[in-house]
Amino acid sequence: EDWRNDAYIADIVSGEVTRLELGPGLVYRQALSDLYALYFTLHPDGDNAVLLDTNPKSPTFHQIIARIPLDPLQNPPPRGGDPFAAESRRVSISPDGRWGFISHGGDGLISIIDTQTQQVVNKLATPTPLTAGGYLIAVQSDMELGDTIGR
Repeated sequence: EDWRNDAYIADIVSGEVTRLELGPGLVYRQALSDLYALYFTLHPDGDNAVLLDTNPKSPTFHQIIARIPLDPLQNPPPRGGDPFAAESRRVSISPDGRWGFISHGGDGLISIIDTQTQQVVNKLATPTPLTAGGYLIAVQSDMELGDTIGR
């Protein structure tokens, strides 16, 4: 829980690097669209979705624009314990950046985030517990699928 996480944005033309603090706790991979990067922080004091503006035409480009509280996991990492020995979350975002998705590992739920209102608007129940967070991918029939995260 004492881990600190940052997003670093590098301008490959100028060489300038911007550091943005994501918050305390554990952060896994982000999800990317043309409009946003979506992260989550996993912390004993509360988990959050973190929305970062990636749209170069936006006045808030390269800024964290929202920290959205997430409902706690039923089996979260214990304070002072090994965060990898408990449940976790995973993240995805729709290709158009309109909807974010964050799993509730072990609980079989996925929070749906409206990126325009910057809040959780619904939860999907899944037929499995999504152990360790599961794996998520968001697709849209009218948009080309492109995984922008290297694995």
